Amino acid sequence: MTKTEYLLITLMEECAELQKEASKSLRFGLDNYHPLTETLNKQRLYDEFLDVFALMYLVILNADINTQSNIHNMLLELYKNQSDKDKVEQKLRKVMYFMKKTIGENNGA
Repeated sequence: MTKTEYLLITLMEECAELQKEASKSLRFGLDNYHPLTETLNKQRLYDEFLDVFALMYLVILNADINTQSNIHNMLLELYKNQSDKDKVEQKLRKVMYFMKKTIGENNGA
């Protein structure tokens, strides 16, 4: 498996998680919350958006897609909020850690 393949699979998984949270938000309402975590649905939805964004960023960088300047501008905008910055960076670290464990340091492009 190449890095690009790994990142695309992970992006698909994150999109599915975003889709799930969007569905739950529609079904139960954005201002409702998960009974076990008491986290508002709109916060869970936003957190999944940040995860999808982090994966989009990695795919674009790795696949050399020509929209890097736009994604960098979006990243800079998100980084104005320290909490968002921390969440995106945490996701980036997690993905890179598991990618190295799955495909190794130098496998694939």
